[in-house]
Amino acid sequence: MTGPDRVAQLADAIRDALAGTLEGFAPGISDVPPPAVLEAGADALAEADIPAVIAQAAPADAVTGPALLVLTVPGARRLAAVLGAIDEEEAEFGGGDVGDRELSAVRESTGRVTAAVASAITGIADLEAGFRPASVRVAEGVTDVHLLVDPGTNAIVVPFTLLGEPGRLVVLVPARLGAEPRPPVAAPPGAAPVSETPLGDALRSVNVRVWAELGRTRMPTGQVVGLPSGEIVELDREADEAVDLYVDGQHYATGRLVVTDDESWGVRIERILNAG
Repeated sequence: MTGPDRVAQLADAIRDALAGTLEGFAPGISDVPPPAVLEAGADALAEADIPAVIAQAAPADAVTGPALLVLTVPGARRLAAVLGAIDEEEAEFGGGDVGDRELSAVRESTGRVTAAVASAITGIADLEAGFRPASVRVAEGVTDVHLLVDPGTNAIVVPFTLLGEPGRLVVLVPARLGAEPRPPVAAPPGAAPVSETPLGDALRSVNVRVWAELGRTRMPTGQVVGLPSGEIVELDREADEAVDLYVDGQHYATGRLVVTDDESWGVRIERILNAG
C-alpha cells in the first residue's frame, strides 16, 4: 500500500468512527461528509466559526499528532443538553456564554470521539494509537482559533453537522505516514559493510546534556530581578501540553511529564523529531 493510500484509508476510518460516535449522541440527525487530507503547512481551521469551542486531545503515541474537536458555541450548548448537562431551554435561551457544565460535556464527548478514532487508527495496518483526555477552551477571536499545521505533519479534517450546527474534527498525522517508501540505496562496489548499530562503542560512552523544557516566557530584566519568593511565572503552554526534550541544545523529542516510582520527575517520550 502506498503512503497516500494509507493516509486516505486512515481518513476514511476516522470519518466512520466519528460518524458512529455522533450517531450515538443524536441518532438520525448528524451528517458527516467525506474527509479532507491537508498537506503540511495548510490551515486546518481556516473556516472555523468564531467564537468556537475547541477541545484538544493529546496523543498517547508517536503515530498521530493531537486531535481537535471544534464546535460552535450553540453547538456546544446543544450537545451539553443532549448529554443531560443542561436542560434544552437553557441551551436555547441561556445566552452566549459557555459555562463549566458545557465545557465538561464537550470534554466527555471528545473522549468518546477520540476513543473511537484511536480504535479505528489501530485497525489500519500495524498502527497503535491513543489519546489523552482533552483540554477544552473557548476561542474568542481568529488568533485564538488559528491552527497552522506544524511542518512535517498532514491534517485529516472531517467536517460534520451535529444538532444543526457545523463542526469539524482535525487529526494531525506525520507527513512520513503518507510518504512513499524510499528504495534501498545500493552500496558502491568494494565498500565496507555497514554496521547495524549507528554508534560505535567510543561514541556510546560520550556524555551529553539532556533536559526538558516545560515552556517559555519573556519579561523585562527589571521584573525578573524583582521577582519575590513564591511568585508564579506564567509560561506559554497549557498544563497538559507536551514538553520538549533537548539533547546538547538540539530539539530531539517531545513527551509528557510523569512521576517515577521513586517520586522523581521524568519524561515519557512520545515523538522523536525528524525520525523516518
